[in-house]
Amino acid sequence: MGLPLGSELSAFGEAEDRVDASSDFAVLAPLVAELSDDQRNALELRVVEELDYAEIAERLEISPVTARTRVHRALKSLRRQTETSER
Repeated sequence: MGLPLGSELSAFGEAEDRVDASSDFAVLAPLVAELSDDQRNALELRVVEELDYAEIAERLEISPVTARTRVHRALKSLRRQTETSER
């Protein structure tokens, strides 16, 4: 007997999310490369490694406030760049 239908649909949704994320990454990768090293490193730890700001701060030897600021500025820059490219 296979997985219950709900689990199958959930797995399908997760696969779709991974495809969407891969497509998004392909679009964002060149933009992420343009970020400063500080912003890119903080963003990678937040998004890829899913660390919280305290963990990012510890890893990068900065304060949690600075970690949050770097991630915020990186995201703001990416938003601005994607909005500009969509026009």
